[in-house]
Amino acid sequence: MSIKIWDSGPANSETLVFFHGFPDDASMWNLQVAYLEKKYRCIRPDLPNFGDSIDDPAGFSFDTVVDKLNRALNQHKPALPEKFTLVVHDWGAIYGYIFAQKFSNRINRIVALDIGASIKMQPNPLGYFLIPAYQLGLASAFIATKIPAVGVALAGAATTATLTGLSLFGNEYAGPTRRTPMSPYLNYPYYYFWKDAMAGKLKMEYDLPGVPFMFAYGTQGVKKWMMFHDEEWLKRIQSEKQNRVVAFEQSGHWLMRDEPGKLNREIEAFLET
Repeated sequence: MSIKIWDSGPANSETLVFFHGFPDDASMWNLQVAYLEKKYRCIRPDLPNFGDSIDDPAGFSFDTVVDKLNRALNQHKPALPEKFTLVVHDWGAIYGYIFAQKFSNRINRIVALDIGASIKMQPNPLGYFLIPAYQLGLASAFIATKIPAVGVALAGAATTATLTGLSLFGNEYAGPTRRTPMSPYLNYPYYYFWKDAMAGKLKMEYDLPGVPFMFAYGTQGVKKWMMFHDEEWLKRIQSEKQNRVVAFEQSGHWLMRDEPGKLNREIEAFLET
């Protein structure tokens, strides 16, 4: 399996590496790259199974995904510089935090969108129900793909039902930004997350390298009911003067699509300081 990488912008400029999340692919960053590639080299890998093809129906553990991303970036030509900035969203943020721990010498700065490295408290009690409910729904759909004959069809229906149910709480995402159709095989991050949780190996807080950090998050749509970070995480980021926290008052979870102009300007301002 080879990870497809999209590369644009001046080859000799500072490099930004983008990790997307579920159920997207590298095209999720099109509006950011169109703005930033004038000054920065923009590298966008597709996560394994996301993008043009399903590489392994069994999915991949978190460490495996991170190692595959690292190997793909190391093999990419022209070669990436010794250090680069990570720009991450959704599950891509979790992969990014693990990447930053394992390969801290490669990280210059981090821009994380809507997923914190610490999630303990919810602002609304309903969030304590919604988060495990939709995640377990998608994880169960992934497991259903293993059922002979009818598994994939059943898993697809379960995935659609789970995302439709989530939309009742204001989930603003109309459909996946993908070059290929939605597939229940994309649900593997939820499966491995809950597999680790049930094995007592769940980790919800990550130690990050001491580099400049920007965290941006949406407050609308489903974010009114559940957040993917808590106040302690915001305080942790804001405790360092070099860091920046930005709330997007007109955005849901996909703030790169809800307020792309504002996000692009905020990222640019952070990079320039």
